[in-house]
Amino acid sequence: MKQCNPKTALLALITITITSGYAACGGGSSARMDDINPDQCYSGQIVVNGEAPIYTSMDTSRDKAKTSACRIAVEKCIGQQVAAASGVADGESIGNEIFSKSQGICRNDKILDEKTYMLDTIKMLRMTVQFNVNIAQLSDQIDTMKQLAGNPRAMILIREEMNTPAKIVHGFTDPQSNATSKLKNFLIKKGYTIIDGSKITRFISNESQLAQNPGQVSEQIKDLAAQAGADILILGSVSTYPQEIATTGPFKSVNVQGVVQVHALWGDGRVIGTYDERATGAQVNAIGAAKFGINKFVMGTYYPNDPDEELGGLAVWTHELLMNEWAIITRSNKIKMVVSGLDKRNMALFHDDLKQATAVKQIDERGYNGDTAEWEVTYPGRAFALADTLSFYGDNPKVFAAVRESGKKIKVETVKRGEVRVQFN
Repeated sequence: MKQCNPKTALLALITITITSGYAACGGGSSARMDDINPDQCYSGQIVVNGEAPIYTSMDTSRDKAKTSACRIAVEKCIGQQVAAASGVADGESIGNEIFSKSQGICRNDKILDEKTYMLDTIKMLRMTVQFNVNIAQLSDQIDTMKQLAGNPRAMILIREEMNTPAKIVHGFTDPQSNATSKLKNFLIKKGYTIIDGSKITRFISNESQLAQNPGQVSEQIKDLAAQAGADILILGSVSTYPQEIATTGPFKSVNVQGVVQVHALWGDGRVIGTYDERATGAQVNAIGAAKFGINKFVMGTYYPNDPDEELGGLAVWTHELLMNEWAIITRSNKIKMVVSGLDKRNMALFHDDLKQATAVKQIDERGYNGDTAEWEVTYPGRAFALADTLSFYGDNPKVFAAVRESGKKIKVETVKRGEVRVQFN
């Protein structure tokens, strides 16, 4: 976010108009608005055109048009700035992700103008709405959203076993787990949001086996983790075993073995990295040695007088992996899309619509049978964000030419991790 310059006070006198005309050229959300300079959002007033078809009551269309205007304001004034700052996704997909949290900026609305017009045989409502925005609240909202968008939301499921004379086991969600607490605290300090793993552990039938073989995690568990709000799943185990070494004094020594995988949950749930390392620990008693060894496995070797010194370990490896991989994943997420209910001509129109009216970047055709097409689309966001766009604008012939030409509306039948199914009715 750029800092306001001395001219900011003058900007309070300016209103910004975001038009909603259909643009045949350009990508992203050009079917809904023209580009503006996001810095102008700091004027204190945003004037936005929202549109909606009139199928039943005028009041319903007014509500839809006003909500459309708010979505555009959020996308432009928050989504684009967050996307630019975080390096992930784009304004549309980020805007949809944060709309439910950010629509508070659309308070104190005032309808400046409304008019109807015919788009072929469909009556449309165009409403001009003025939103008065608290600049301080807008800045706070942008900063908050940057934190949410910039780093993935992580769910940590690490099983910890300390093979001391009395075996001690800390399960996936045990608050006494040394490994989980160390990794969790490290990632929180780095700006990550941690999702509670207890939301899905009751669906795991054999925790011990899954922890030792994280590559065998089922699609159901990955789906549940994604539904709980996680972008990545950190899954695995760490165990300590006593070892006999020559030491001076009454020390106990342990060998630490562990395997932890990081699964991306946006698309096909692929493994983006595996940490399979060893560590050792020594203390005056067996439990102390085990805890010390686990801390070294997670945090790496550190200087006793500076425990925040990062010199390796699972925590630093996880952070560096996500720093390198996450922006790539979010810019080029692969989503399976199944579209049914259109003939070939209108299917081709909808193919073009996706690139012109949404943030879809590429479409690879996988098959076509009767009135059903299967595509793999490249989208800078989660499947849920794309489905949200299709659901909200699915009856709008101004946004989707296929809706206008076919006379059918888009219905999102199912959406899950990496897959969207839509039906034209």
